[in-house]
Amino acid sequence: MITVESGRSARGWLPRIAAGAVWLLPLAALYAVARVSYLLFHISAEIFAILVAILIHILATRTYKHSNSDFLLFLGLSYICIAFLDFAHTLTYSGMNVIAVDSPNVPTQLWIAARSLQAAVLLAATFVMRHRVRRGPALVVLSLVTLGLGLSILVFRNFPTCYVVGKGLTPFKVTAEGVIMVAMAAAMLRLRGQKVALGESLYGAMMVSTGLAILSELAFTFYVDVYGILNFIGHVLRILSSFVLLSEVVVRGIDLPYQTISDELKVASTTDYLTGLLNRRGFMELAARRVDLARRQMKAAGLLLIDLDDFKGVNDTLGHARGDAVLRGFADVLRNCVRESDLLSRLGGDEFVVLAITDAAGAGLVVERLRAAVGEWQRADDAAALTNLSIGTAVWEAAPAGAMEAELDVAPDAEAKAVVERLLKAADDHMYLEKRAKPDVIAAGR
Repeated sequence: MITVESGRSARGWLPRIAAGAVWLLPLAALYAVARVSYLLFHISAEIFAILVAILIHILATRTYKHSNSDFLLFLGLSYICIAFLDFAHTLTYSGMNVIAVDSPNVPTQLWIAARSLQAAVLLAATFVMRHRVRRGPALVVLSLVTLGLGLSILVFRNFPTCYVVGKGLTPFKVTAEGVIMVAMAAAMLRLRGQKVALGESLYGAMMVSTGLAILSELAFTFYVDVYGILNFIGHVLRILSSFVLLSEVVVRGIDLPYQTISDELKVASTTDYLTGLLNRRGFMELAARRVDLARRQMKAAGLLLIDLDDFKGVNDTLGHARGDAVLRGFADVLRNCVRESDLLSRLGGDEFVVLAITDAAGAGLVVERLRAAVGEWQRADDAAALTNLSIGTAVWEAAPAGAMEAELDVAPDAEAKAVVERLLKAADDHMYLEKRAKPDVIAAGR
């Protein structure tokens, strides 16, 4: 027993170890780049985060009319402003020589400004998500805050000192990092109460990304050398945080509309536009699965084929609008007479079908309920009173595995579809026998 359990445990850990090894490859590559040129590593890390921020801005603003997510819109408007501060931080980093600065203090100040704005935005977003965000005013306020921070650091030079050469981080910088982490943690706590409103994917991405951002800030709280190991770890965590947003927010945000369109087209192709029931195509696809389920559970499948006799007279005397109303009304009656698990379909015209996992007795009870409900419906609706009801029933009993395909002489993967065709044919024959007992229906033509 012990040996077996140990083997299972080892097999269970193998995929996790393999997944961890896959992640070690890019981390090793980043470390190699940092050893060769830390400046190149820093540029790559920052540009990646900046590009993700730009993509979030584009996604949030361009898809708002479809997503209607004020939370995502507010983040998108904010992240483009944060990207500007990060870009300035990148250009002023030690060794870049793009914007002349006298010490590593300026890029460190820009970092604190960007992360402070990010933490404030994350926390504020949890309060605005249930309110309509006015895009113009929000962008103006965020832009003014960003501009003020940039001017304070690069022009007026009155932003608190964050780094002193030879000494390292100042008390203000360490305190600011602590406040930033507390604000991000508070945002995570607030997000826990908004899980349903955000959706599983966005909620998970924001929680993981923000958690990694907190760990990144923790690393940046203790570094001394801007090219040191803690600075490296902080940037790696920042890359991971941005990667989570890229994969779970940006990529999913791009894919989701296409998936939604695909799902809507599939529903439209299998649904009757008038009644909302399955059409013939949708019924045939799902009925085969339902019969296969009955076979595996060794249960019977009952099918009711229903025809609204004299329906043509409703269209001829009262008009097609009333005729459509009768079809919709009958569909509602039908829904109320069956279980949610039963399949309902309008095969075409005035012909409907019900497929249920039930035996002959159960099918008979459905017929009785349906006739009683239709009687009440006809008494309440003068147009419905012009119609009559013909119902044909057929029941298939599950056979032992392999017996059904042998009986039908078909391949196993087609057996369920063959059963559905046989049920429809048998129910149609039964319904015709019922119609023959109605001379007025036969005279009018079947």
